[in-house]
Amino acid sequence: VEKALPGFFLYYDVKFAPTDHIITMDYPVFKMDMNLQGIDRIRQYIDLIWEEQCYLLQFSRSDIINILRSFHPRYEKEYFNIKEIVAKHPLQFHQRNL
Repeated sequence: VEKALPGFFLYYDVKFAPTDHIITMDYPVFKMDMNLQGIDRIRQYIDLIWEEQCYLLQFSRSDIINILRSFHPRYEKEYFNIKEIVAKHPLQFHQRNL
């Protein structure tokens, strides 16, 4: 995300290719409208990542890492939606943080 978004703004052509979004958006966000194009799609992608970050701030970093490790031991190398995994995890982690 931190590498792809600046690249989008470097190469986005509002005049001749406004519907192009020219990045793959590899990090899977929850509720993405795949019909959006160009800057509209990028805007929704950024908004959904922001919402996810606000949600995840309710939890400690160590609890999130523990949840991710229990979901997949090599979580650092995979592309999962972190919010979805944390939201579905057993409540013993959530009760301390809410």
